[in-house]
Amino acid sequence: MKSVETRLEPGYRPALLGTARPYLSIIIPTWNGGAHLRTALQHLREFRKGLNFPTEIVIVDDCSEPSTARVVQDFADRNETTIVLRNERNRGKGFAVARGMLSSTGAFRIFVDSDLAYPSSQITKRSCPSRGT
Repeated sequence: MKSVETRLEPGYRPALLGTARPYLSIIIPTWNGGAHLRTALQHLREFRKGLNFPTEIVIVDDCSEPSTARVVQDFADRNETTIVLRNERNRGKGFAVARGMLSSTGAFRIFVDSDLAYPSSQITKRSCPSRGT
C-alpha cells in the first residue's frame, strides 16, 4: 500500500514575500504536541517579530490527533510564511525533521521541539552565525 503525504499551505503566501527567500527556516516536528505546541508557536511568533530578516516556520505534523492538527492549522491560518506538512501515518521524529528540512527554503535551517527545550535566543546563535546575538 502506497503512503500519501499531504502538504497544507494556507498560511504560506509567497506573493507577499516577493522574491525574498527566507534567511532562516524554523522546523517544528510534532506528534500530539497540544498545549506545548500552542505555547511554542505563540512564542516563536513573537520571537520572529524581533528579527530583521525573513523567516519561515515549517510545521511537520506526524499524524497527530485532531486537537494538535487544529492548533497547527489555526496558527498557519493566522501567520504568513508558515508551511504545514502532515504525514498520513506516524513516521517518527527523524522522518518529520528530515521532511521539514528538505521542504524548507531558508538559507539556514534549524529544528526545535514543540516544547522549546532551549531558549529561542539560541536559534539565531546556532543557525545564523553572522546574525546571532
